[in-house]
Amino acid sequence: MTRNRKLSGLIVSMAVFLLSACSNPASPSTSGTNDGSASTQNTQQSSDSAAQDTKQTTDPVAEQVKAGKFSPSIELTIGRSTHTGLTFDQGESYDKNSVYDAYEQNLGITLKNMWVVDPAQYDQKVQTSIASNTLPDLMEVNAVQLQQMVNAGEVMDMTDLINKYGSQETKDFFNGNISKKQMGTATFDGKIMAIPFTDSPYNFSWYFYIRKDWLDKLNLPEPKTMQDVENIAKAFVEKQPGGAGKTYGIALTKDLYSDAYGLIPFFNGYHAYPGQWIKDASGKMVYGSIQPEMKTALQHLQDMYNSGLIDPEFSIKDPDKENELVANNQLGIAFGKFWLTSWPLKQAVIKNGKADQVWGTYPLLSADDKPALVQIPLGINGYYAVSKNAKHPEAVIALVNKRVNDMIQQSKGDVPDSEKAFTESASGNGMYSFLQPIVFYNPEDRLNDGKLIPQAILRFFPRIKWPVTTMCSLI
Repeated sequence: MTRNRKLSGLIVSMAVFLLSACSNPASPSTSGTNDGSASTQNTQQSSDSAAQDTKQTTDPVAEQVKAGKFSPSIELTIGRSTHTGLTFDQGESYDKNSVYDAYEQNLGITLKNMWVVDPAQYDQKVQTSIASNTLPDLMEVNAVQLQQMVNAGEVMDMTDLINKYGSQETKDFFNGNISKKQMGTATFDGKIMAIPFTDSPYNFSWYFYIRKDWLDKLNLPEPKTMQDVENIAKAFVEKQPGGAGKTYGIALTKDLYSDAYGLIPFFNGYHAYPGQWIKDASGKMVYGSIQPEMKTALQHLQDMYNSGLIDPEFSIKDPDKENELVANNQLGIAFGKFWLTSWPLKQAVIKNGKADQVWGTYPLLSADDKPALVQIPLGINGYYAVSKNAKHPEAVIALVNKRVNDMIQQSKGDVPDSEKAFTESASGNGMYSFLQPIVFYNPEDRLNDGKLIPQAILRFFPRIKWPVTTMCSLI
């Protein structure tokens, strides 16, 4: 679940603690001379005093967090939802399973479910918990719920906890180019009030998908403008390259803003940004859905519909149903997120283990000489809020430290077998990863992939022409 919020600040800088020690002044010499013994004695006293101060100021909790294990174990209550694809080994459940056992054995953190509900009931359960102030120590909330908790004074300020118990890797992670902005959405009046469920904004990037084999069949050039897209849709309808009944130009569903076969990139091509607050020419914040550019895009859409370029029954179809037209060679243009080629397009293209259609992938196109801007969220799936009454909030930071360390190890391809206990059952059921109490991702992963994948492809296929537009056959 993606949650959008405006940036409310930046990560709070680390506090600097100053320690001072006082030593007794040297006793005056009655003879007016000093043989050094008093100085030596005072130096020893100062040394002993400093050692005593150090011993007294050592934080045993910080030492345990740094060591990676609490002893004795500490308890952390959580609220969670079930997962439809998760099945348990015999004798295990959401309350007792090998993942929870691994956290207790390896980190000294006993995870206890305060409640477990169906995903459809999760938001309501969270709302009830907030309203009654009967919160688990840790639960995932959305942006609106986090604001409610902050207003009610129910959520714990995490600023000092992160500064005190966060590993250097954790601090570096949340101070990254993108994650710093994401952390800003969880910051209120300079205080970090939650851990953001970070994800890559590039997971939400939009593209145009067009039947490349139909372009070649009709000897049509690849599109460079929004007008080209409309012309291609018209050619597909008039010349029927699918040869399997009525062919339409553009795939569309009853949800105009759907991630699959939705129209967000179409609107963006006309510099319209529905559902988004943007700055106008004067720098004033305005709502994108009611700007003049939106009317222009809707007019083009209406003209295309009246010309038969869009499936006339789109208003009663979901992506799977519209995908039947794609599979039947009746649609040649689609808009969607970068994963559209995995679902639902792949289900229409792959038949008997082979791709019988060739789709080209193209960046957003513009209706004029101004570049089209991609409308994407900041890449936050939610927030992990900690109750103000949590007895061991340091356990949450220990979980965050582990998550960051796991991502670092995974990026190096170095994941020890012992780590499988945190994601897999004894029988090897990898779905146990859904039992993780805290999950977030490196927001720059897709950016890094975009840099490395072309290099890898060119290394092994030096004659390939880049950019590669045909993707379905690569999946």
